[in-house]
Amino acid sequence: MKFCPTEFIEPLQELIATKSTKEDRQIHCVEIGPGSGIVTEGVYKAINEYNKMTSFNFILIEIDNDLIPNLYNISRRYNVQHTIIAKNVIELDLSEQIRQNLTPNKTNYLYLFSSLPYYLAKKIISWQLESFYKLSEIKNLQILPVKYIIQKEVALEFLTDVPNKDFLGNFRELLCKDFKIERNLDPNAFVPAPGVDSSLISYQLLPITYDEYMARLRLLKFIKGFYIYKRKTVGKILKMKKIRLPDISKLLQKRPEEVSVNEWRMLKESVGAME
Repeated sequence: MKFCPTEFIEPLQELIATKSTKEDRQIHCVEIGPGSGIVTEGVYKAINEYNKMTSFNFILIEIDNDLIPNLYNISRRYNVQHTIIAKNVIELDLSEQIRQNLTPNKTNYLYLFSSLPYYLAKKIISWQLESFYKLSEIKNLQILPVKYIIQKEVALEFLTDVPNKDFLGNFRELLCKDFKIERNLDPNAFVPAPGVDSSLISYQLLPITYDEYMARLRLLKFIKGFYIYKRKTVGKILKMKKIRLPDISKLLQKRPEEVSVNEWRMLKESVGAME
């Protein structure tokens, strides 16, 4: 990117504006793929004057070893506590990394921001949600809204209520809340300029446990199983699968794309009771 979006900085500024002191809180910031460090440095500059009042810990995940020396230099220049991890983000156990950095007897805050590679955005978002839900029951940890820059087309797929091949609408409805596009970015905001527009999105975790998160993933897998037979009704698909259910005739006459998430949930519970 050519600049650091103000939307990446605002959650930290809002948190800093509260009256808590350095002794009361620790803010853990995670950036995936900082690259040359333009966004990283923009965030450092924004918090620099507050660094004495608030304890920050930055975790920078960058797979390109050639870019890491510059990230070290930027972090040292602003005297920010930091860890740089040279690893493929999908292979990293982020939840364990965060646990190791939590400060007892303080309120810990976790904030993640990134401009994601378009071809990896869906995988990274899935990875991040699982990592964060593993932390959801830690009492002295508050997770701030996540902010990403992703391909605009993918952002719109997340917001759609019409099922699509990647089930992103169902994914959003089941696994997170307050998903929104904060603004769109044209290709000139990036170097090199991509051939598509981008969107800056944000969302929050639901107030659910990791076990409930996994149950919702199983529901998504259940839904996907019906899309193999997209042209058939739910009733015919169940008949093919040799599953008999109590009378829910209206639902059974629908095609998969016509079934709401709540109806899928009811159907899965019914199937589970019969298995």
